[in-house]
Amino acid sequence: EVRERLSAKEDEWNALARQLCELANVQEAAVLSTCNRFELYVISDDNRKAVREVTELLSERSGVSLRELREHLFMLDDYEGVWHVMRV
Repeated sequence: EVRERLSAKEDEWNALARQLCELANVQEAAVLSTCNRFELYVISDDNRKAVREVTELLSERSGVSLRELREHLFMLDDYEGVWHVMRV
């Protein structure tokens, strides 16, 4: 399953967040990975570029093709993203 291939163990969350912050268009990042979900929270000045960079990193890290990965991802931004993180 794609979620399993994307998942990160809790002791890997900080390293993955640091790796995300090394991307040109990501200023801050947080990782949440459980048996039910894999979520990334990022802050960027250019959401489109950040999504592209993050998606490429996830594909490289997991071995999941970009095409397959895009079928399983969704993005919330601004207030929708904040609302989601407060709900879960």
